[in-house]
Amino acid sequence: MTTFTAVDTFEIVHCYKCGIAFGMPQDFQQRRLNDKQSFYCPAGHGQVYGGPTDRDRAQKLAGQLDIERSRVDSERRQRAAVERKIDYQKRARKSVSTRLQKVKVRVGHGVCPCCNRTFKALADHMATKHPTYAAAKDEA
Repeated sequence: MTTFTAVDTFEIVHCYKCGIAFGMPQDFQQRRLNDKQSFYCPAGHGQVYGGPTDRDRAQKLAGQLDIERSRVDSERRQRAAVERKIDYQKRARKSVSTRLQKVKVRVGHGVCPCCNRTFKALADHMATKHPTYAAAKDEA
């Protein structure tokens, strides 16, 4: 007489028709899940894994989650790029406004913006006819 001992892992499955619980080797169950072929409960009722399993649904949801995460990351990157561009434009506008204000002050004091020469007549004209010109802030 010969004896041998084997260790195997079984999944407990319930028959959809009679409700009997029976053990199915994991590798056999995995093959039936993949190939969708029929198998039988101990009472002879045919079984089939036809619809999506919890594992299939979990994989589908994980894929959808990955897609959604990548979309959110992409939108975050786009938003950061737009915010950097807005910040750059604000700083550029402030720089131009500052330079314009300096030119206005110089012209208000009679200095030509092209050749940097001072003209007494221009200074007098600006002081009498446009006294608020140099003090006015740029409205652009």
